[in-house]
Amino acid sequence: MSVRQIIFLISISVFVIASFLANMFHMMMVDQINDKRPVENHISHLRHRLPLIMQIISEYRGSYPQGKLHIYTLGSLAIVLINVIILIVSSLPLS
Repeated sequence: MSVRQIIFLISISVFVIASFLANMFHMMMVDQINDKRPVENHISHLRHRLPLIMQIISEYRGSYPQGKLHIYTLGSLAIVLINVIILIVSSLPLS
């Protein structure tokens, strides 16, 4: 196996793990926010749009000033984006 293939496989593995972690931390934040909201006003776990994610992070920081889940979520998303770039670059043909 070439170095590019090894980098590609490692990047895919890190991408999958970071995606799972980002989703898990996001769901934990939504659960904690929903604990403080009335049942009629709960946030769905299935919506992943940037404005809603930023609203969830903002509300989480207001409700839990000492909480770290928003940092873990954003860190995991940053790792996902970095690995997407690595995957794109490593799959480009050599010139």
